[in-house]
Amino acid sequence: MMGSERTVWDARAVTVGGVVRRDLGCIAIASVRRQLEAAGGTWADHAENVRAAVGGFLEQTPNAHVILYAASAACHRGAYTGPGDVAMPRAVRNATRRIGKLLPALAAMTGLDALVATLGESSPVVQRLRENDRAA
Repeated sequence: MMGSERTVWDARAVTVGGVVRRDLGCIAIASVRRQLEAAGGTWADHAENVRAAVGGFLEQTPNAHVILYAASAACHRGAYTGPGDVAMPRAVRNATRRIGKLLPALAAMTGLDALVATLGESSPVVQRLRENDRAA
């Protein structure tokens, strides 16, 4: 493989990794939002704080490496075939499946931790979040 060809594949993996990171963040944020609204909280008051916490978690080095590894595996020569408008979404789906449910769940827990830190332990919303978690 020539040097410039390797750069193209690396660029694809980085691009796919960015989309996968965004998708995993959306999954985690949606989970936090559902839990917050089920506990009677208002999403608009906490959206930025939760997004920042989830985004920061997914950008941490070990998590970013997991995402890039899955994206690289989805972009190798045999897997990334066809026109870009077909191959790119397929690579994102494959990388997201490869990562599984644990990383988005951990990101959601980080978002919930940020929410609890903002509201405080004595908040009625936090108490309902804990009750809902115990009931589940």
